[in-house]
Amino acid sequence: MGTVNKRILAVDDVPLIREAYRYILSAKGYEVTVAADGVEALCALEAELPDLVLLDIDLPRLSGWKVLEAIRSRDEWHEIPVVINSVLPEASKREHGVDPRYDVYLDKKATGQELLSLIGDLLAEEETPV
Repeated sequence: MGTVNKRILAVDDVPLIREAYRYILSAKGYEVTVAADGVEALCALEAELPDLVLLDIDLPRLSGWKVLEAIRSRDEWHEIPVVINSVLPEASKREHGVDPRYDVYLDKKATGQELLSLIGDLLAEEETPV
């Protein structure tokens, strides 16, 4: 049985950061889809189910918290691991009255290696024998 590359949806409004995610993650063999805002993220989720979502919070058109709420509210999406990667403090969720479940909160100051290690751990946990 051949291995299937894991798909990651990386959502950030800064083009340089999106391209950095694409470069770092594809170099490790992940299939990467990028979205520039919350609306694009939801469209990408509708188009193809990712194995993990890397999500910024401070997004135009639809905030990352709203995207996370949508992910957790849909049966076909609610189990997707979500890594919040933001410069906003984790406490900002309480300021917006939102407390949807995410898997890990990672500050944007984290290195590419820290990000890859975290994603690798989350995706490895997903792989349980059927």
